Amino acid sequence: MKALSALRRSKGLDVHPMDKKKIPGYTYCQPQIASVGLTEAKAKEEGHEVKVGRFPFVGNGKVIALGEPDDLVKTVFDAKTGQLLGAHMVGAEVTELIQGFVVAMNLETTEGELMETVFPHPTLSEMMHESVLGILGAVVANAILIGLIDHTIGGFIGQLVVAVVGACLLIFVFRAIRR
Repeated sequence: MKALSALRRSKGLDVHPMDKKKIPGYTYCQPQIASVGLTEAKAKEEGHEVKVGRFPFVGNGKVIALGEPDDLVKTVFDAKTGQLLGAHMVGAEVTELIQGFVVAMNLETTEGELMETVFPHPTLSEMMHESVLGILGAVVANAILIGLIDHTIGGFIGQLVVAVVGACLLIFVFRAIRR
């Protein structure tokens, strides 16, 4: 970053101050760990009223196919402004995924904007979206149910149940977003 700042300065371009809260941290281990911004505890310590979204990996079909369904994505937002204060991830490929939250924080994206963002399906990145939707409450419970049904029942009946539960989940999310 210092080299980029020096280059920008030499070209007469604006140099943005570095905000250390927006620099991702990551650990390459099994499972991988990645985070950016404030933890829930630190945000409260700094005086923020927070909303927290969580999404367990078991609710994502691609993670189940990878055989790593036991991990989590957690997002921390300011309850008054909707500002993304932090994101924390443990699991498959999270060192690659954290950059999405880094970009969101740098662009000062709010929870509402992230909720309305379309994420590709089926992908690992959609777990980031689900963690944001998790601040609505029941979404996480439904996603876990879908993952468990898909993982345990399987076959045509399992897919049919997942489709019905998934449709109900979408209806719930769209109604919640419109409020």
